[in-house]
Amino acid sequence: MGGGSLFVLIALGIGRLFKYTAPASLLALAVLPLVSWATGQPSALTWACLGMLLITVVKRLEANRLPLRSGAERQRVLVRRLLVDRDVRAREAWVRRVPSGEEESHG
Repeated sequence: MGGGSLFVLIALGIGRLFKYTAPASLLALAVLPLVSWATGQPSALTWACLGMLLITVVKRLEANRLPLRSGAERQRVLVRRLLVDRDVRAREAWVRRVPSGEEESHG
């Protein structure tokens, strides 16, 4: 399904243009199994597309084993991780953050 690859690349390009690559890639990966099934592709390909989506969702929610806050904030963080692939609302704060433990290694 060469068209599927092109579809994902176009979605990523549009996401990059508007600085929303995480939602664009998630949407593309969510639609890809449907497109595969609807166009009569082999079932193995449709299952592979579903597998890619599942891996992406699990990886985003797991987030390199960063600890989760408790309470209502936990739900907000999980939704942010899934949709925008980060723990905080502000994109710039997330992009410019320094992971814990790195500040000592650069000093």
